[in-house]
Amino acid sequence: FRLTGDKTFTEGARQHLATTERDFIRADGSTVEFIEYDPVIGKQLRAFTLLGAHDHSCWSRGQAWAIAGYLRAWEELRDTHYLDLARHLLGYWNKNSGADLVPPWDFMDPALQRTPEAVPLDTSAAAIVVEQLARIAVHPELSQQAPDMVATLGTMMDGLISHLTDDNTPAPGRLREGCFNQPRLFANRSELVWGSAYMLFALFYLQQGKAPA
Repeated sequence: FRLTGDKTFTEGARQHLATTERDFIRADGSTVEFIEYDPVIGKQLRAFTLLGAHDHSCWSRGQAWAIAGYLRAWEELRDTHYLDLARHLLGYWNKNSGADLVPPWDFMDPALQRTPEAVPLDTSAAAIVVEQLARIAVHPELSQQAPDMVATLGTMMDGLISHLTDDNTPAPGRLREGCFNQPRLFANRSELVWGSAYMLFALFYLQQGKAPA
């Protein structure tokens, strides 16, 4: 809308956000990865996953996109309902992650009950959230309205830093322990390009004291 003055874009975004809230966010704050709809009447046919542990699970990177998306909606539209939704989603994340807030690849992986130390993390999911939290932290008005988000940024950023390769490695500063596709055991404990990128974006915003509009 800022670029075109056409309210259609804002209305479309709000409709998308409302549909996501209605259909993809569970009461406990977890999220669904995919829903198949009847193309004629719009009825939900099934909920399922491609990258999560099972169809009723909560894939952490999907949760990250939901948190970041609603925080960005709040940033752009200044509707505090979106901030409330982001808090609800982040509350589930915090409850089901370790102290450093770097999440397991899926919050409902059954192996978490048996051998949690063997379950892959997904640093790239945390990096997605950190990038948007950094946008909030450097915004004078929004950071004052959501000090809890700024505090979460510090904890999560410290957690990510602990997964960086250090100066004694051939390639220092790489974000390890990203999980691309655990069901296929493909790049499930790796550096993922978007993970490193989102973390670099966040660090750049914090260094510059501002984020791009």
